[in-house]
Amino acid sequence: MDALLPALAQPGFRMREHFSTRSTDEAVSVVEQLYGPHTLALNARRKLAMRLRGFDVGRLNVSCIEYGCPATAYTELPTEHWVFAFAARGEASAGRYRGTTGAAAVHAPDDTFAIPMSADLRLVNLKVAHADLVDAARTLFGDAGAQPLKFDTMVAPGSRPAVHLAGLVQRLNALPQPATPHARLLERRWQEAALLELLLVWPHPLSRAMLAADAPRSAFDRAVDLMEADPSAELTLADVAQAAGIGIRALTRAFQKRLGLSPMRYLQHCRLERARADLLDRRGTVTEVAYSWGFGNLGDFSARYRARFGELPNETLRKAR
Repeated sequence: MDALLPALAQPGFRMREHFSTRSTDEAVSVVEQLYGPHTLALNARRKLAMRLRGFDVGRLNVSCIEYGCPATAYTELPTEHWVFAFAARGEASAGRYRGTTGAAAVHAPDDTFAIPMSADLRLVNLKVAHADLVDAARTLFGDAGAQPLKFDTMVAPGSRPAVHLAGLVQRLNALPQPATPHARLLERRWQEAALLELLLVWPHPLSRAMLAADAPRSAFDRAVDLMEADPSAELTLADVAQAAGIGIRALTRAFQKRLGLSPMRYLQHCRLERARADLLDRRGTVTEVAYSWGFGNLGDFSARYRARFGELPNETLRKAR
């Protein structure tokens, strides 16, 4: 499991060195900026050698923390975020649960227990805003997602949730940082996908809600109306599901049943149809038209356009001229 950090530190990935210190006050100050009011008790026989690395994806934060000595952290007050933690090396406890290398745990917003940590601990935390996780639960589970969220506090090394969390952090770290007009939307979509993965994999009581009955026709119609009203809007699957008033599983089933397409593929088709109309009417260059209808990658736009219409966008524009 310790191979996780070398992978996170590879050149070109998002993980960056943020901070290192031997001062307890500085360590507490930095951790408080990330996680709220903290108390940090250190073993007097070993000196602190704190190191902090991390990166953001949308509103998600990934942090790798090492203290270099036995320490006990205590969250003094409830917070507005969840922390999904993975022990890449060493040992830590969460309440009455003790985790070794490869274990994973969830720290809920209202958890205020002490967290004793071994000197060699290398802890990778995924911090998630409570509001974002609630939105993701409603997206995935529909009305059932409004129930209070509860997760198993700790899972064993090698368990599906622990392995998944480690893999998810690696995938987030490997994401590109595109300099396109749609970078913010991409970050939102990556954040949404990460939270939906967590809700699908981590043990909690809501999973049975995914087995709900098919969506009513009215919900499907609301989703279609939203996408057709403005295909260029920065919509995610969560946005469409919430507008339809159902979970994404029910929404996806409805689109597959009625159109043979996923909701986002249907949205892509709407955008391609509008883009083709603009090219035929000579309302801009290929680049201008692609960007105006939400395609941030011109190569991807051209490939999808040709697959849909049997010709490249510049061929359509040339014919129109």
